[in-house]
Amino acid sequence: MSLLKTKKDKELFAKWNKKLEKYDDCNIEDFSKPDVPLKKWARKLASVPLQQYEDTSQYYETARALLHTHKFQNAWHRKIWALHCEGYFGREIKQMINNRFSKTTIDSIIRTIKKEAGIGG
Repeated sequence: MSLLKTKKDKELFAKWNKKLEKYDDCNIEDFSKPDVPLKKWARKLASVPLQQYEDTSQYYETARALLHTHKFQNAWHRKIWALHCEGYFGREIKQMINNRFSKTTIDSIIRTIKKEAGIGG
C-alpha cells in the first residue's frame, strides 16, 4: 500500500528524491525493496506502549550523558559503552570490535557500568 495517493504527493516525492540524489548517504530508505527499513521500524514502534518508549528514550539519553561524565576503566570500556549507547547489542558490539572480547564479557562490562552509574535499562 503506497502512502503516495495523489498526483501532487507523487510529484512532491519525486522532487525531493531528485534533490536527495546528490546526497547519496541521506536517503534512509531503499525503495527497491518491497518492505523498506523505515516501514519496519514504524510498525514496531507503533506496537510499543508510550511509557515503554519514553523509558527507553530516557535510558539512552542518560547512557549517552555518561560518555562525558563517567570515569571508565579503560578505552575499551568506553568504546563498548559508546556502541551500547547507539543501540547495539553484545553480539553486534563483539563483531564491531573485531571479536576482541566475548559477548559475555561485553554484557558484563555494560552491566558493571550500569551498576556503577546507578541506571537501569
